Amino acid sequence: MTRASSLNPIPLLIVILLIVSSWNTFAAQPNYDPPQPSAEFGTPEATAKIAAKAGFLDIVGVKLGLPVKEALAAVKAHNAMLKLEPQAKLEFEALPGVVMTPVLASTKNVSQASDPGAEYLGLLLTYAPNEAVVYGVWRDFWFGKVESRPPVDTILAGMRKKYGPESVRDDTLLLWLFDAQKQQVMGAKAMDIWKKCANHWMVGADYDIGNIQRQVAKGYYTVSDDKDYHGGICHSHSMVQARYSADQPPGASQPLIMNVKVSAANHQLEASGVTATNILLTREATKLAEKRKEEAAKRSGPKF
Repeated sequence: MTRASSLNPIPLLIVILLIVSSWNTFAAQPNYDPPQPSAEFGTPEATAKIAAKAGFLDIVGVKLGLPVKEALAAVKAHNAMLKLEPQAKLEFEALPGVVMTPVLASTKNVSQASDPGAEYLGLLLTYAPNEAVVYGVWRDFWFGKVESRPPVDTILAGMRKKYGPESVRDDTLLLWLFDAQKQQVMGAKAMDIWKKCANHWMVGADYDIGNIQRQVAKGYYTVSDDKDYHGGICHSHSMVQARYSADQPPGASQPLIMNVKVSAANHQLEASGVTATNILLTREATKLAEKRKEEAAKRSGPKF
């Protein structure tokens, strides 16, 4: 008679706990290839939920996640001389009557201050079918007269007071990086993420409208052959980036700031919005192609 083997319940329980623990660790990490629509991502409703939580980062009072009208009001409160205008409009045959305005930016502003300098400010926005909200904002400020230029340490102290200690600093570049739960990522890990995602994270006056259009048509990861090679990190983080230029004029005891560029973006909000737009455009373009195919099939051909 073959005797049935018995299992020791203690090792079995340990194995089960290890499996559950491993699954929970895996499930907690965003891993989309490319971003997929879900209750938390890639729909207008999900984009709105992400926007509602994005306002912990701002530049001069312009919070990420703000609807465009509120954002423009915040810009006016900061500097009424700044006039933001559409820098591009996207229109597609498959979406008649839908005009997408992804970028609003100012032209050069000379204020009425005694030392004017020049200030530029811009917004990157989500578009249909999402509500137009801010996923990126940048500010570029030039100090005019030498005697008005602040010391580097003064500018850095101001940014650290606002955003906290930087995640990483590389010479004149400072980064503050946050995950989807608003937890700051520090040091080497932050630098690794930034290096992997820098091609996707272009926020500032150097935005690429051609890439924005390609993302709408093909998806968020069009710049990397429609593939997410980094396990979701590029569409699950927010970042503040600051870069400055300085010199030390004769007689000055320390370097003085000539220009500082600061940008902030929520890339989870950006990618969710792009994904929702891409789904809409793809669906309507497919319908249009099918309609034209049916119309072509109804046309009578020549007689032979």
